[in-house]
Amino acid sequence: MRSPTRALPLSDLQALFGVLVTVHGHLMADELPPDLVRRLLSRLIGHGPLPDGASAGEMNVKPRV
Repeated sequence: MRSPTRALPLSDLQALFGVLVTVHGHLMADELPPDLVRRLLSRLIGHGPLPDGASAGEMNVKPRV
């Protein structure tokens, strides 16, 4: 049996989006610690949109809309 989905409150979504924008800005400026970049990359490969073997540079592309 599938568990029901729950939407986050708009304020939570706005806060999370703000965090993502901030992290992306630091990533684009090459200001993130290498360990954090590796962990983000691992997470995006294992549970997200990046394919196996992706590099940190592939996190710098603009999202597809």
